[in-house]
Amino acid sequence: MRIFITILVSIVITSCSKLTPEQVAQTEQCYGGNYSKYLNGRSSDYSSELTIPESEWLVFREKLEVFSSEHNLNIYFDVQKTFGWYSSSICSSDGLYLNIYSLNIDSNEPFAPFHITLYAYKDREKWIRFSKLLESFLIKNWKEYYNGKPVWTSDLRQG
Repeated sequence: MRIFITILVSIVITSCSKLTPEQVAQTEQCYGGNYSKYLNGRSSDYSSELTIPESEWLVFREKLEVFSSEHNLNIYFDVQKTFGWYSSSICSSDGLYLNIYSLNIDSNEPFAPFHITLYAYKDREKWIRFSKLLESFLIKNWKEYYNGKPVWTSDLRQG
C-alpha cells in the first residue's frame, strides 16, 4: 500500500508541473526533445575551464550571446546569485548541447571556475570541429582566465 501511495503522489506532483514555453523550446533545442535518447550516459566531446570573477559575468554573458548568434545557436541562462550559481546552455537541434556552469559552494572562495562541456549527439564531426572555434573564442576573450582542459571528466546521467 505504501508503494502505491508513493507512486500516486509522484504521478500527481509530476502531472501538475507544466513546462514553460521557454523550457519546452530548450528541451527541443538542447536535447533534441529527448534527453534519455540523445544525452543520457554520454561523455563530453570537449571540456575546458575558465576562472572568471563574478564581477565579469555580465560581460561573459554578453559575449556568449554574440558568439551564439554568430553561429545560429540558441542560448539559455539561469543565474542565481544567492546560491553563487551561473548556468548557460548553448544549443542546436542539429545535435549540440554546450553546458557552461559555475557553482560557488565555498563562501571563502571569491569565485569558482566555469566548467564548459560540449556534447555532440548528432553530426558529431561538425560539432567536434565547432569545439575548436569555441576554444579559440574562449582563449581570445579570456586568455588570463583560461585554464585549459580540466582534470575532471563529465558524463551525463539521468537520475
